[in-house]
Amino acid sequence: MGRRAFPLVLAGVFAVTLAAGAILLIRPSCSCAPAPRTSAADPAPPAAPAPSASPASIALAATFSVHALGGEEAPAVGTAFRDAATGLIVTTAHVVGEAEAVMLVDRTGHRAEARVAARDAIKDIAALTGGPNGPGLLIATEDRLSPGDEVLAVGAPLGLGHSVTRGIVSALGREIDARSPYPAIQHDAALNPGSSGGPLVDRAGRAVGLNAAMPDGFRRNVGIGYAIPGSVVARFLADVAAGRPVGTRTIGLVARSIEGELARALGNPAGSGVLVEEIAPGEAADRAGLRAGDVIVGAAGRKVGRAFDLTLAVDAVDIDRPVPLTVRRAGTELTLNLPPAPSSAVAPFAALTPDGRAAPLAAGRPDAAGLGLAFASSGSELAEPDAGTPAAAAGIRAGDTVLAVGTDPVASADDARTRVAARPAATAVLLLRGADGSTRYVLVDPARTPGDGVGARGNVRPRDSIGF
Repeated sequence: MGRRAFPLVLAGVFAVTLAAGAILLIRPSCSCAPAPRTSAADPAPPAAPAPSASPASIALAATFSVHALGGEEAPAVGTAFRDAATGLIVTTAHVVGEAEAVMLVDRTGHRAEARVAARDAIKDIAALTGGPNGPGLLIATEDRLSPGDEVLAVGAPLGLGHSVTRGIVSALGREIDARSPYPAIQHDAALNPGSSGGPLVDRAGRAVGLNAAMPDGFRRNVGIGYAIPGSVVARFLADVAAGRPVGTRTIGLVARSIEGELARALGNPAGSGVLVEEIAPGEAADRAGLRAGDVIVGAAGRKVGRAFDLTLAVDAVDIDRPVPLTVRRAGTELTLNLPPAPSSAVAPFAALTPDGRAAPLAAGRPDAAGLGLAFASSGSELAEPDAGTPAAAAGIRAGDTVLAVGTDPVASADDARTRVAARPAATAVLLLRGADGSTRYVLVDPARTPGDGVGARGNVRPRDSIGF
């Protein structure tokens, strides 16, 4: 699926990072935020297709394959679809990675660039603007789904764009990762790499979920797929469209559910709270006054029996508001307040113009510095590129020497910079000589960064401690 499969079940102890602002992928469903009001000057959102069409045709018309920028041959890395309520396009965060823009292709083959307006890596969801014109899908909440209901999955499995598979809802409310604040919809419609970000569609042609994962360790369909509930997706998109923050709340603690051997050793019943093991200095938990050895038994008015309960309760509170915690310490119960996330962590993404349209992409092409190409001297020898740059993603290392840009030889750093800036395409094609004397051609793509490759979403192996 897309770039990485969603982490599977985490057992026991937990180190937790909590997402806020949008409800997403695999945990409990959340109520949808109301769609933002629009004025007469606002562009009308795409109309939903006529209900007389088949569910598959409705979904196919609103679905896109997602490609990295940088060439017609770029393979599909995932799937996305347009929301009829907001006009935004939604996919999983692991499909777009850290890219600012991607190429979308509709079922007719029409291509158009789309800009990433917002993303939440913890909830694994991203919103895009732009892309090819076309209808949107209605997003429905999952509260009327039942095991056995028929569903369709639309996506680009294994790079095969606009494919439809059929299955049933296998289960609801699956906990896949204690750090993800919503329960997944489990279904058996075939999913494969490239399916991530596609809609899970009900018999009425509505998106009831966003396909995002398979069990940890699997890279091909095994009859188990997980989708982000529709309520989570709708809330996230409504927040983005309204300019509300959709950032991530970091607590800064390592905690463990009290169950199993730990519960027996403490003499407490299983599910009686979350034991704090470590506090990160200066983070929210530290500022709230939490200590190692505290047991969190409640948050925001909800009972906390295990780590996943803490995730859900904290996520239910807006990221820019404090979260009251009920804590048991040395036989005494007290109330502590997690402070709001810093303003820098909750600022809305600014990729939307005031009228809700996509902001224009930066003009021109990246120069050598924009690609992370740093020259060590007046010659054409390169220094080690900064981490996170396209040059680092391309595997360039200190001591490599630029011999040519494309097929044009270069004699100096200035010559190389000039030729890179003059390239008609965004991707620089460099002939390099390595420190060992070998030569090779390297593509330095501005749309790629080291963590932006196609593959599995970082799989988390079962473990006891969870980072919040």
